[in-house]
Parts: sequence; C-alpha cells; structure tokens
Amino acid sequence: MLVVPGAMAQDAVDSGMTIYFQMGGNPGDTATLARELGARDAARVLKVNLIEQHSGWDPQKMVVQANEALAAQPDAIVVMGHAGTDGMRSFLDKAKEDGVIVIVNNNELPGTGLSYFGLDNYGAGRNLASLTISNGNLKAGDKVVVYGAFTEGAAGYDVAKGSTEC
Repeated sequence: MLVVPGAMAQDAVDSGMTIYFQMGGNPGDTATLARELGARDAARVLKVNLIEQHSGWDPQKMVVQANEALAAQPDAIVVMGHAGTDGMRSFLDKAKEDGVIVIVNNNELPGTGLSYFGLDNYGAGRNLASLTISNGNLKAGDKVVVYGAFTEGAAGYDVAKGSTEC
C-alpha cells in the first residue's frame, strides 16, 4: 500500500466501514500471516473496522463464516473461494440481494463476475506441469503422479486441475 505524505492527516474516504475478512488458515500460521498483517495495516490506515475470520482451511467452515458475516450486514465481506462457485452460490445470491459487497481472495469463484485478488491458481498448476515436463525431459507416454484435490471447492482444486490440463 502506498501512503502519500500528508494523507494520514485526512480521514480515509471509507472511514467507519466494517469489513469481514476470511484469512484462511489459523491465526499467525505461515500461509495466513501476511494476509493478516496486510489487512490489519490497511484497516488501521483507512480506519476500517476489520473482523477477521479463520477457518483452518475448511471450505465448509468458510461458507458458514460467510453467512455469519452476511447476517451482521457489514459494508463488505472478503471471502475465500475454496468452497467453489456452486458451494458459495446461495451466500452470493443473498449478499447481492442485501447489497453487501463481496470480494474474493485466494481462490477465484469463476462465473460470478466478482472482483478477485490473489494468485492465478489454475495458471500455477499449468506452469507446474509445464516445468515438470520440460525439466524432467518427459515425453508422450511417460507417466507422472499428480497429487492434489480433484473435487471443486477443495483446497488446491484449481492447481490440480491446471496441472492435469497442460
């Protein structure tokens, strides 16, 4: 985040907002810490009331948390897309009906048209497969083991799918 000198003297445009933010794992773990610290710093600078949610990477818990957040009627909710588009559909429809802004982070929700920030997980899987083929000098007929989750909504689904479609 870029802070322009003197900008701190003014109230942030979005000052006073409440945002629920799904962090993913557990508080302070290596895959979650950067997201926590960045969100906290942004909330402090923008004077936003940040409500953190941790799920231990459980996609079903993420859906429950999204609905709990929606029940509080915040200004915005940042969700993780681990439950997949179908798994989040009911929540997304209700949020739209209620006029609550939803942003997706970490795993996209294809077909929703929602703003997304994070890695291109499908592209990362394709890149992994491409580099494995190239660096391993693999050719047609060679066999490899692809370890991953192959159920939509499972953590790592997009990476696994991308790696098998290369």
